[in-house]
Amino acid sequence: MAAKALIEPLGYPVHIGDVPGSLSYPYVLLWASGGDITADEMDGAQDDLNDLIGVTMVATNSDAALRIPPAVRAALLGVRLEVEGRHVQPLRLFDSQRVQSDTQTTLPGTNQRPAFVVDLYRVISEPKEG
Repeated sequence: MAAKALIEPLGYPVHIGDVPGSLSYPYVLLWASGGDITADEMDGAQDDLNDLIGVTMVATNSDAALRIPPAVRAALLGVRLEVEGRHVQPLRLFDSQRVQSDTQTTLPGTNQRPAFVVDLYRVISEPKEG
């Protein structure tokens, strides 16, 4: 996923889809669907992508989780992802969800739960002509 290279310089481990092995906090998890392809031209060809990229930012507590989005947004907002053979519109923040505790995970050696924030970015692309 092209967004990974934009976030990694911030110093957070970045994973795609799931987090392999043992967890290290904080981290960023990128996720998406297989791609919502639409037909926006008169020929009816389904070749335009209009979908969302999920960015889950996880830390050991809510305060720490809420410190991650400003840096990630600065790295992603307005950026045109590089995808070979595609014209990609600048990324736009579509939605941001409130900070939440991960009710299925307990931090090792504690009774505390990590916290996470989710941002959704709209990504729109179409094949390059020629």
